[in-house]
Amino acid sequence: LVGEDLPTFIPKTEIGMLIKSPVRSESLWTTFFISGGRKVIIPNCDTAGLFIKQGLVENDQMVAIELKLDCAFVDLHTQKVNELKPMVDNCKLKNKKLRVTLI
Repeated sequence: LVGEDLPTFIPKTEIGMLIKSPVRSESLWTTFFISGGRKVIIPNCDTAGLFIKQGLVENDQMVAIELKLDCAFVDLHTQKVNELKPMVDNCKLKNKKLRVTLI
């Protein structure tokens, strides 16, 4: 702290001001988190089909699909997010109800 004596093994340093970093622009992509519960496995082709058929998403608006054991992450273009979420949330895929949330 200012005005305190430092031990001899610590060199003196000058206190400087931090430089403000530029604000990041908003991302072009938004990530959806898809979960069906603990024991529901969601295949890659079914996830893509859900967004393309029910969500009316084109291939160039979907960037990546990452699958885990019990969930999936889908990156979509930000412009489609507001109209897409109600279309795909709580829908059924192979008799399993899927929950879709934004990250």
